[in-house]
Amino acid sequence: MTLSPADGQIDYTQYTYEQLKQVFGRIDRERAPLNYASLVEQIKLRETALPVHTEVTSTPIWIYSGFFARLCARALDTALTLIPLFLVFIFAGTKIESHLWWQMPAWLGFLLLEVFLVAWYGGTPGKLILKLRITMIDGSSVTARASSLRMLPQFVTFAASLFAYAQLMLTVPNFDALANTATLNATLPRWFQLTNWLMAIWPVGECLSVLLNSKHRALHDFIAGTMVVERTTKTDIDSSKVASLVSDHHEVSKA
Repeated sequence: MTLSPADGQIDYTQYTYEQLKQVFGRIDRERAPLNYASLVEQIKLRETALPVHTEVTSTPIWIYSGFFARLCARALDTALTLIPLFLVFIFAGTKIESHLWWQMPAWLGFLLLEVFLVAWYGGTPGKLILKLRITMIDGSSVTARASSLRMLPQFVTFAASLFAYAQLMLTVPNFDALANTATLNATLPRWFQLTNWLMAIWPVGECLSVLLNSKHRALHDFIAGTMVVERTTKTDIDSSKVASLVSDHHEVSKA
Protein backbone atom coordinates (compact mmCIF):
# COMPACT_ATOMS: atom_id res chain seq x y z
CA MET A 1 0.00 0.00 0.00
CA THR A 2 1.36 3.41 -1.03
CA LEU A 3 1.24 6.06 1.66
CA SER A 4 0.16 9.59 0.75
CA PRO A 5 2.91 12.20 1.21
CA ALA A 6 2.70 14.17 4.42
CA ASP A 7 1.23 17.65 4.41
CA GLY A 8 3.80 20.13 3.10
CA GLN A 9 5.97 17.55 1.30
CA ILE A 10 4.50 17.88 -2.20
CA ASP A 11 6.67 19.87 -4.63
CA TYR A 12 4.23 21.75 -6.86
CA THR A 13 7.02 23.52 -8.77
CA GLN A 14 7.18 20.57 -11.17
CA TYR A 15 3.48 20.74 -12.02
CA THR A 16 2.12 22.44 -15.11
CA TYR A 17 -0.39 25.25 -14.74
CA GLU A 18 -3.26 22.99 -15.86
CA GLN A 19 -2.19 20.29 -13.38
CA LEU A 20 -2.14 22.87 -10.59
CA LYS A 21 -5.69 23.94 -11.44
CA GLN A 22 -6.84 20.32 -11.43
CA VAL A 23 -5.25 19.66 -8.04
CA PHE A 24 -6.83 22.83 -6.65
CA GLY A 25 -10.27 21.47 -7.50
CA ARG A 26 -9.62 18.34 -5.45
CA ILE A 27 -7.46 19.44 -2.51
CA ASP A 28 -8.86 19.42 1.02
CA ARG A 29 -7.63 22.70 2.53
CA GLU A 30 -8.60 21.60 6.05
CA ARG A 31 -6.62 18.33 6.02
CA ALA A 32 -3.64 19.66 4.05
CA PRO A 33 -3.24 23.38 4.86
CA LEU A 34 0.46 23.46 4.00
CA ASN A 35 -0.08 21.79 0.65
CA TYR A 36 -2.98 24.16 -0.02
CA ALA A 37 -0.85 27.23 0.75
CA SER A 38 1.98 25.96 -1.47
CA LEU A 39 -0.48 25.15 -4.25
CA VAL A 40 -2.07 28.62 -4.14
CA GLU A 41 1.38 30.23 -4.17
CA GLN A 42 2.40 28.30 -7.28
CA ILE A 43 -0.84 29.12 -9.10
CA LYS A 44 -0.41 32.82 -8.35
CA LEU A 45 3.21 32.70 -9.54
CA ARG A 46 2.16 31.08 -12.82
CA GLU A 47 -0.70 33.55 -13.32
CA THR A 48 1.61 36.48 -12.60
CA ALA A 49 3.93 35.19 -15.32
CA LEU A 50 1.07 35.12 -17.84
CA PRO A 51 0.91 38.18 -20.12
CA VAL A 52 -1.64 40.73 -18.90
CA HIS A 53 -1.64 42.84 -22.07
CA THR A 54 -3.02 40.56 -24.76
CA GLU A 55 -5.01 41.65 -27.76
CA VAL A 56 -7.05 38.44 -27.90
CA THR A 57 -7.84 36.50 -24.76
CA SER A 58 -10.23 33.63 -24.05
CA THR A 59 -10.41 34.33 -20.32
CA PRO A 60 -11.54 37.51 -18.57
CA ILE A 61 -9.18 39.77 -16.67
CA TRP A 62 -10.27 40.39 -13.09
CA ILE A 63 -9.28 43.56 -11.25
CA TYR A 64 -10.05 44.87 -7.78
CA SER A 65 -13.41 46.59 -7.97
CA GLY A 66 -13.31 50.31 -7.27
CA PHE A 67 -15.52 52.60 -5.21
CA PHE A 68 -17.78 53.79 -8.05
CA ALA A 69 -18.50 50.27 -9.36
CA ARG A 70 -19.37 49.05 -5.87
CA LEU A 71 -21.55 52.10 -5.27
CA CYS A 72 -23.52 51.46 -8.48
CA ALA A 73 -23.99 47.80 -7.54
CA ARG A 74 -25.24 48.82 -4.09
CA ALA A 75 -27.68 51.30 -5.68
CA LEU A 76 -29.13 48.51 -7.85
CA ASP A 77 -29.49 46.19 -4.86
CA THR A 78 -31.14 48.95 -2.84
CA ALA A 79 -33.65 49.60 -5.62
CA LEU A 80 -34.48 45.89 -5.82
CA THR A 81 -35.20 45.74 -2.08
CA LEU A 82 -36.90 49.10 -1.48
CA ILE A 83 -39.65 48.65 -4.07
CA PRO A 84 -41.18 45.48 -2.53
CA LEU A 85 -40.55 46.81 1.00
CA PHE A 86 -42.46 49.99 0.19
CA LEU A 87 -45.45 47.90 -0.93
CA VAL A 88 -45.29 45.77 2.22
CA PHE A 89 -45.11 48.91 4.38
CA ILE A 90 -48.23 50.38 2.69
CA PHE A 91 -50.29 47.26 3.34
CA ALA A 92 -48.88 46.65 6.84
CA GLY A 93 -49.74 50.10 8.19
CA THR A 94 -47.98 52.22 10.81
CA LYS A 95 -48.86 50.45 14.05
CA ILE A 96 -45.89 49.09 16.00
CA GLU A 97 -47.19 45.53 15.51
CA SER A 98 -47.24 46.09 11.75
CA HIS A 99 -43.71 47.47 11.94
CA LEU A 100 -42.54 44.14 13.30
CA TRP A 101 -44.37 42.20 10.60
CA TRP A 102 -42.96 44.15 7.67
CA GLN A 103 -39.44 43.77 9.07
CA MET A 104 -39.62 40.00 8.69
CA PRO A 105 -40.04 39.84 4.88
CA ALA A 106 -37.51 42.67 4.66
CA TRP A 107 -34.87 40.60 6.35
CA LEU A 108 -35.79 37.42 4.54
CA GLY A 109 -35.17 39.31 1.30
CA PHE A 110 -31.94 40.66 2.75
CA LEU A 111 -30.76 37.13 3.58
CA LEU A 112 -31.60 35.96 0.06
CA LEU A 113 -29.72 38.78 -1.66
CA GLU A 114 -26.75 39.28 0.64
CA VAL A 115 -26.07 35.77 1.96
CA PHE A 116 -27.57 32.96 -0.11
CA LEU A 117 -27.02 34.49 -3.56
CA VAL A 118 -23.49 35.50 -2.59
CA ALA A 119 -22.72 31.96 -1.41
CA TRP A 120 -24.32 30.36 -4.49
CA TYR A 121 -23.36 32.75 -7.28
CA GLY A 122 -20.57 34.89 -5.86
CA GLY A 123 -22.50 38.16 -5.73
CA THR A 124 -25.71 40.08 -5.19
CA PRO A 125 -27.95 40.85 -8.20
CA GLY A 126 -26.48 44.35 -8.49
CA LYS A 127 -22.92 43.02 -8.49
CA LEU A 128 -23.69 40.24 -10.95
CA ILE A 129 -25.38 42.66 -13.36
CA LEU A 130 -22.28 44.87 -13.33
CA LYS A 131 -19.92 41.87 -13.71
CA LEU A 132 -18.59 42.09 -10.15
CA ARG A 133 -17.81 39.06 -8.04
CA ILE A 134 -17.16 38.48 -4.35
CA THR A 135 -14.25 36.11 -3.61
CA MET A 136 -12.11 35.13 -0.66
CA ILE A 137 -8.93 37.16 -0.22
CA ASP A 138 -6.85 34.34 -1.76
CA GLY A 139 -9.00 34.44 -4.90
CA SER A 140 -11.02 31.30 -4.16
CA SER A 141 -14.81 31.17 -4.21
CA VAL A 142 -16.59 32.87 -1.33
CA THR A 143 -17.79 30.47 1.37
CA ALA A 144 -21.18 30.38 3.09
CA ARG A 145 -19.49 31.34 6.37
CA ALA A 146 -17.82 34.35 4.78
CA SER A 147 -21.03 35.51 3.10
CA SER A 148 -22.70 35.46 6.53
CA LEU A 149 -19.82 37.26 8.27
CA ARG A 150 -19.95 40.04 5.65
CA MET A 151 -23.39 40.94 6.97
CA LEU A 152 -22.62 40.52 10.69
CA PRO A 153 -23.19 44.23 11.58
CA GLN A 154 -26.59 44.14 9.85
CA PHE A 155 -27.53 40.93 11.67
CA VAL A 156 -26.71 42.56 15.02
CA THR A 157 -28.81 45.60 14.09
CA PHE A 158 -31.76 43.45 13.05
CA ALA A 159 -31.68 41.46 16.29
CA ALA A 160 -31.50 44.68 18.32
CA SER A 161 -34.35 46.26 16.34
CA LEU A 162 -36.55 43.18 16.67
CA PHE A 163 -36.01 43.01 20.43
CA ALA A 164 -36.54 46.75 20.98
CA TYR A 165 -39.77 46.96 18.97
CA ALA A 166 -41.14 43.77 20.52
CA GLN A 167 -40.47 45.25 23.95
CA LEU A 168 -42.24 48.47 22.93
CA MET A 169 -45.21 46.52 21.53
CA LEU A 170 -45.69 44.78 24.88
CA THR A 171 -45.36 48.06 26.79
CA VAL A 172 -47.52 50.29 24.57
CA PRO A 173 -50.02 48.23 22.49
CA ASN A 174 -51.40 49.74 19.26
CA PHE A 175 -48.71 52.42 19.24
CA ASP A 176 -48.71 54.39 15.98
CA ALA A 177 -45.00 54.63 15.14
CA LEU A 178 -45.36 56.98 12.18
CA ALA A 179 -47.70 59.46 13.86
CA ASN A 180 -45.66 59.59 17.07
CA THR A 181 -42.08 59.54 15.86
CA ALA A 182 -40.80 61.77 18.68
CA THR A 183 -42.51 59.61 21.32
CA LEU A 184 -41.17 56.49 19.62
CA ASN A 185 -37.58 57.74 19.81
CA ALA A 186 -38.03 58.69 23.46
CA THR A 187 -39.65 55.37 24.36
CA LEU A 188 -37.11 53.06 22.73
CA PRO A 189 -34.26 51.95 25.01
CA ARG A 190 -31.08 54.04 25.07
CA TRP A 191 -28.94 51.13 23.91
CA PHE A 192 -31.07 50.87 20.77
CA GLN A 193 -30.58 54.56 20.04
CA LEU A 194 -26.84 53.99 20.41
CA THR A 195 -27.08 51.06 18.00
CA ASN A 196 -28.88 53.27 15.46
CA TRP A 197 -26.20 55.94 15.84
CA LEU A 198 -23.40 53.44 15.26
CA MET A 199 -25.14 52.04 12.20
CA ALA A 200 -25.60 55.57 10.86
CA ILE A 201 -21.84 56.14 10.82
CA TRP A 202 -21.03 52.58 9.67
CA PRO A 203 -21.55 53.37 5.94
CA VAL A 204 -19.11 56.28 6.27
CA GLY A 205 -16.46 53.90 7.59
CA GLU A 206 -17.27 51.47 4.78
CA CYS A 207 -16.75 54.16 2.12
CA LEU A 208 -13.50 55.38 3.64
CA SER A 209 -12.21 51.82 3.84
CA VAL A 210 -12.93 51.17 0.14
CA LEU A 211 -11.19 54.42 -0.83
CA LEU A 212 -8.11 54.03 1.36
CA ASN A 213 -6.78 50.52 0.64
CA SER A 214 -5.24 49.20 -2.56
CA LYS A 215 -7.70 46.31 -2.96
CA HIS A 216 -10.71 48.56 -2.24
CA ARG A 217 -11.96 46.30 0.54
CA ALA A 218 -14.78 47.51 2.76
CA LEU A 219 -14.91 46.95 6.52
CA HIS A 220 -17.17 43.93 6.11
CA ASP A 221 -14.64 42.48 3.65
CA PHE A 222 -11.97 42.62 6.36
CA ILE A 223 -14.37 40.96 8.82
CA ALA A 224 -15.13 38.08 6.42
CA GLY A 225 -11.76 37.80 4.65
CA THR A 226 -13.26 38.66 1.25
CA MET A 227 -12.72 41.09 -1.61
CA VAL A 228 -14.74 42.28 -4.61
CA VAL A 229 -13.38 41.98 -8.14
CA GLU A 230 -14.74 42.99 -11.51
CA ARG A 231 -14.31 41.64 -15.03
CA THR A 232 -12.81 43.94 -17.62
CA THR A 233 -11.76 43.75 -21.28
CA LYS A 234 -9.31 46.66 -21.03
CA THR A 235 -5.73 45.96 -22.00
CA ASP A 236 -4.00 48.94 -20.39
CA ILE A 237 -4.36 47.61 -16.85
CA ASP A 238 -1.82 48.33 -14.13
CA SER A 239 -0.56 44.93 -12.94
CA SER A 240 -1.03 46.01 -9.30
CA LYS A 241 -4.79 46.20 -9.93
CA VAL A 242 -5.07 42.69 -11.38
CA ALA A 243 -6.62 40.14 -9.01
CA SER A 244 -5.52 36.50 -9.18
CA LEU A 245 -8.47 34.15 -8.95
CA VAL A 246 -7.34 30.63 -8.13
CA SER A 247 -10.83 29.19 -8.40
CA ASP A 248 -13.59 29.64 -10.95
CA HIS A 249 -16.35 27.78 -9.10
CA HIS A 250 -18.86 30.52 -9.89
CA GLU A 251 -19.23 30.40 -13.65
CA VAL A 252 -18.64 33.66 -15.53
CA SER A 253 -21.86 33.02 -17.43
CA LYS A 254 -23.77 33.39 -14.14
CA ALA A 255 -22.38 36.91 -13.80
